[in-house]
Amino acid sequence: MKIRGSILLAAVLLTAAIPSWGQGISVRVNGDPVVFSGTGPVSIDGRVLVPLRGVLEKMGAFVDWAPATRTVGAQKGTTNVQLKIGARSATVNGNPVALDVPAMIITGSTMVPLRFVGEALGAGVVWDVTTKTVDISTTGTGAGTGTDQPLTEGVTITSFVHDADGWLKGGSSLRAVLRGTADGAASFQIPGVVTSVNMRQISSGVYEGAWTVPAGSKLAMSGVAVIGQLKVGQAQQLIQAAQLISLDSVAPKIKDMLPAEGARIAAASPSVSAVFDDESGSGIDTSAVKFVLDGADKSQDAVVTPSFISYRPTAALKAGAHKVDLTVADAAGNTASQTWSFNVTDVKSVITSLDVSGSAELDPGDVIMVTMKGEAGGTASFAIGKKVASVAMAEAPAGTYVGRYTIKKTDDLTGETIVATLKTKAGQSYTISDEDRIGGDKAPDKPVIVSPKEGTTPTSPMTVTGTAAAKSRVRLTVEYTTVLLGAVPVGGTLSEQTVETAADGTFKSQPVKLQTLLGGKNTTYTITVVAVNANGDESEPVTVTVKGS
Repeated sequence: MKIRGSILLAAVLLTAAIPSWGQGISVRVNGDPVVFSGTGPVSIDGRVLVPLRGVLEKMGAFVDWAPATRTVGAQKGTTNVQLKIGARSATVNGNPVALDVPAMIITGSTMVPLRFVGEALGAGVVWDVTTKTVDISTTGTGAGTGTDQPLTEGVTITSFVHDADGWLKGGSSLRAVLRGTADGAASFQIPGVVTSVNMRQISSGVYEGAWTVPAGSKLAMSGVAVIGQLKVGQAQQLIQAAQLISLDSVAPKIKDMLPAEGARIAAASPSVSAVFDDESGSGIDTSAVKFVLDGADKSQDAVVTPSFISYRPTAALKAGAHKVDLTVADAAGNTASQTWSFNVTDVKSVITSLDVSGSAELDPGDVIMVTMKGEAGGTASFAIGKKVASVAMAEAPAGTYVGRYTIKKTDDLTGETIVATLKTKAGQSYTISDEDRIGGDKAPDKPVIVSPKEGTTPTSPMTVTGTAAAKSRVRLTVEYTTVLLGAVPVGGTLSEQTVETAADGTFKSQPVKLQTLLGGKNTTYTITVVAVNANGDESEPVTVTVKGS
C-alpha cells in the first residue's frame, strides 16, 4: 500500500531547531563578500550558521559530498575535515571536534556553525553585532570590529524528538521531549490530526508531552509531521521532529467471500476465497492472516496476498454445512474477522465443470465467455463480483450453458471473481466459482482531477473532485509545505483518503480543512490522486498544487 507518492518535506534533518532569523547577515572572507545563490547565513540556537560550500570554496578548500553516509568532506592544504549531517561533532585530520549545534541541511544547503570553520581550518572568525557581518580571515585575524557573541531572541530549542516507531493504531501513544530555554510554555501539534498538545517541564529546560491516538478514530495517514513549539514571554521558537509518523486506526475490511454465505455448492472441492480492503491504511500483514475451515487451521495451505486469500481443499468435502473463520491484521495491528458458512450438496452431477476464457488482461470490447456443464433443462446465469450482477447463459446443447460479457469502457473488473448459478428444473439453485480472478497485470488508467485547478486558492474546507474508472476507487493525499516564522520550510501529510467512484466514474473527497500552520506563510498544498484496482495495482499519480489563503 502505502507509501504512496512523495512527501513535500524540505530538508530539516535530525533534530535541528528552526532558525530564529537569518535576514541581513553577510559574510566576508579576507574582506571580500561571499555571494550566496541559495540559502544565506542563519541564526540557530544563538549561533550563526553559514553555508559550508560557499564559505570553504571562497577560502580555497575542496569540498566533497558522500550521499550514502550524508557526510561532507573538506580538504585545504594538509587539513581534512569530515562532517556528518546532524552530528554534534566533526573530525579534523581524524580528531573529533565538538560543534555548538549540529550541521544540517536547510533548503538544499549544508550549514555549519561559523566557529567550527575557524577552529577546523585555522581561520579567524569575528561577528560584528552592529553590522551583522561575519568576517573570516585565512591569516588568522579578523577584519571585524565587534565580538563573537551568541545571537538570541530570548528563547532557544536545542532538540525535539518523539518515540513513535512504525505505524500507530488506535490506543497507541506518542511521547515527545523538547529541550530548550527553561520556564517556558511548550507544546506540539500534528497538522491535520491534533492542533495542540501541552508539554510540562519535568526538569529545567526539559519538556515532555504525550498524545494517544483516539480509539475508534478514522485516521489513515503516512508521512505526518510533528511540530514542537516553545514560548518564553512574547518570543517563540518552532521545530519539526526529524522523524515523520504514520497513523492507521482503521481496521481492514473482509468482503466478497466465496462461496457466499448459505451458498449451495455442487462441487466437493470448491475454491474458498475472500478479498481484503485496507483502503489508505498500513497494508495487510500477510503473515498474520488466519484461515480456519471447519475448525482446522488451513492458513499454511492457502494462497495469501495483500489483496485476497484463496484456498482449495486437497480432499473432497463431505456433504453438508461448512464453516469458515477468517482473521486478518494490517501492519499497524488493527484486526478484522469474518465468519460465514456454505453447503456442499450430495448431488455431484448438478454442476460438473466451469470454464472461463478471455479473462486475462482486458480492454474495452474484449469478450469474457463462460461455459458451465451440468444438469440439463435448468436456467443459468453468471455474475462478475458485484460489478456485473447477472448475465444470462443459454443452454446449447443440453447440459451445456454458455454466456458472454463484453467489456465496457467504464469497467474495472480486475481482481473480480466469476460465479455461475444453475437453477434446476426442481427449483433448487447451485453455484460454482472460477478459481482465478480476472486480470491483474494491467495497471489502471490515470485518474483526472477536475477541481481544484492547478495554481488556484481553494476555500477551506477543500473538496477534491475528479474522474476514474467507474465503480473503482482512488487514493487521495493532500500534503503541505509552509515556512514557519520566516525560516525553514517544513511539511508533511494533511489528509489521506480512499474514495469510491460512482457508476459514471466521478469521485468526490471528504472535506479537507486547510490550515495556515503555526503562522506559516506561503503555504502550498499538493493533491495527489492514484487509481487503485481490486488487486491493489496502482495507476500513475496525478498531482495538482494549490495555494493557501
